[in-house]
Amino acid sequence: MLACGGAENAAPSPERKAAAESGGAAVQEAVAEAEAAVAKVFPDDFGKKPCEVLTPSMVAKVAKVSAEGLTSKEMMGMCLYEWEGGNANIGFIRVSATAEDARKRWENAHKNMSPEEVKAAFEKIGDAAEKKLEADAKKGEAKADPKHAKPVLKAMGGGLSGGIQWEHLEGLGDAAAFEATRHENKILDQTLVSYANKMDVLVANISFSVGFSLDGEPKLYKDEGIALAREVIAGLGL
Repeated sequence: MLACGGAENAAPSPERKAAAESGGAAVQEAVAEAEAAVAKVFPDDFGKKPCEVLTPSMVAKVAKVSAEGLTSKEMMGMCLYEWEGGNANIGFIRVSATAEDARKRWENAHKNMSPEEVKAAFEKIGDAAEKKLEADAKKGEAKADPKHAKPVLKAMGGGLSGGIQWEHLEGLGDAAAFEATRHENKILDQTLVSYANKMDVLVANISFSVGFSLDGEPKLYKDEGIALAREVIAGLGL
């Protein structure tokens, strides 16, 4: 018994110690490879062809229509798909140098704003635009009457009279937020209502937005936005 107890408590042999150290190194290497995969960095030119990021087959799957029935066009960094009765899009694809930079940009861009905060923000932008137009006018490079800057910005901000509302979601990319902002625009005696229906997603060092809408009464299409985003993420190999 004493012999057995002594054997159990004895120091490991050089051979066993080497094997343990080798195993530890293998585990560390596997962890490093896994971390490198998670920290994937997309190149600067990613998203230059947005219709290749959100493909016709992805849209057809979510919209439950035939891919052959879709029309598409790229404009201003956005890909728009249309079919009889609806549309979907991807845009605002932004590439940061690192995932950390992308996260900081994301957090700054996805804060809820009250109606008062929206009004103050548009007034600040209006003041800056007015000063810029006045400076251009003095140099003989006037692009518009400075007096028009604030009314135009006020009208734009008026459509966001309810503020800007984001619903942050878990389990979609590294971060995801659905913009449920309700827009109201009054034309003569009518009030036109619409929703942003924008699903923003952060993955590694990139972020993108997808949108989905059907013709008819304005409503929220969060589930369809989530489905489109999942299709894009799967297409990225993540």
